[in-house]
Amino acid sequence: MDTVNKSNTCQTQCKTGAYYAYDGLCKQCWSSKQLLLHAGTGFFFFEPCTASRNSQAFPCVAQPGELILASDPGDGTLENPFMQQCVTECLPGWYAHNNACKLCWPPMEVLQATLTHAELPEDAYSWISNVSTPCAFQCNLPYTRTSAEAAVQTCVLCSNVCETGSYPSGPYCKCATCLM
Repeated sequence: MDTVNKSNTCQTQCKTGAYYAYDGLCKQCWSSKQLLLHAGTGFFFFEPCTASRNSQAFPCVAQPGELILASDPGDGTLENPFMQQCVTECLPGWYAHNNACKLCWPPMEVLQATLTHAELPEDAYSWISNVSTPCAFQCNLPYTRTSAEAAVQTCVLCSNVCETGSYPSGPYCKCATCLM
């Protein structure tokens, strides 16, 4: 690999896209494809070559609530060929905030037609993947979703709530008297 004369004192440095190796020679920096061939299986993020070391691959490690989708795709430029991060998304029940996945607040429980500050039992709902609406959930039977006019969307269990002569009505299954 050729070197470039930095000054008239015979000090040299490697050309752009090369690094000064331990054996005293300038060597071509590896691309992401070359790094992946040597890294093994799994997903990786990459750090670019410096004046004194080759490009490097590091395994992607999922953080809580995170799913790794792919290795570092790079930005395609010669100056910075790597993004230095893995391609990830948040799992259902988590949302993206400040480059991290944060746990969604679970739906609130309704007892006797009143919204409480208690969380619903985990078997009452399931988190669903919805990129446009983070923290989306569906209600599991026998629970049903509150009506559209409810101030807070949650899952309610309306069966066996009302006495004889009344029926569950309204957004939180409040009992209404049957008309005779």
